[in-house]
Amino acid sequence: MHSQKAQIQCPNCENFFDPDFKYCPYCGQENNPLDLRLKHIIGEFLSANFNLDSKLLRTLRLLIFQPAKLTQEYLAGKRQKYITPVRLYLIISLFYFLVLSLTPSNFSINIKTTGKEVNQELTNTKLGKTIWEKITTLQTPRGKKLFWQKMQKNFSAAMFLFIPLTALVLALLFPGQRYYAEHLVLTLHLQSLIFIALTLLNIIFLVTKSDWITFVKLLTILILSFIWLKKFYHLTAAGTLWRMASASALIMIIYGFIASAVSVLSLMSL
Repeated sequence: MHSQKAQIQCPNCENFFDPDFKYCPYCGQENNPLDLRLKHIIGEFLSANFNLDSKLLRTLRLLIFQPAKLTQEYLAGKRQKYITPVRLYLIISLFYFLVLSLTPSNFSINIKTTGKEVNQELTNTKLGKTIWEKITTLQTPRGKKLFWQKMQKNFSAAMFLFIPLTALVLALLFPGQRYYAEHLVLTLHLQSLIFIALTLLNIIFLVTKSDWITFVKLLTILILSFIWLKKFYHLTAAGTLWRMASASALIMIIYGFIASAVSVLSLMSL
């Protein structure tokens, strides 16, 4: 029977343990009084996530400098040292879409609204009238800005559909893995790395306004994908290339459908 005088009670799991323990032996919670001062909370966050031995930096080092190694480590069961694939993706995508929101949109739309016959043809139904109003709004500077913001928001949500479908394509075309989840982990890691690269390129674009950034983005995605797929699936260069070409075609079709749906949804929500 535990003595409350000799031991303390964990506020998390309510088990008793020796006060000399730094962590609760039952649930692992740190044996420290709760400090709600803002200074302490900020310091604790920075210490946990940005010191040289933190999970985040350790995960990022492996993600950036050793292609596919992070996925292989995770699937081999070495998970305690690294951030989980979903959490890693969420952290990186947050920064990616934040930087993207600062990037000016480069689309333009010019629709002639003159002509009574055209107007009458489109506005003779309630749906047609609504669509015409949305298109007219989209031609204004405010409408373009609002549409761009809604596109980013909806696209970030659509990625949760795009990533599993991409993993399914890899599962169909690339051999050597027993479970779909293994392809999904690879896709999450690779997409996280691609977002890091695109974030840096978007920052460069904000500074330089260079037109060649779009080409560099595409080239970066292709190179990173080739290296990761070759390393992870242990294929020859030729084997990786033809599978990657087939996968790219299917993924672009999926992306096209998702992008179209996001565009329509964004337009109708103006």
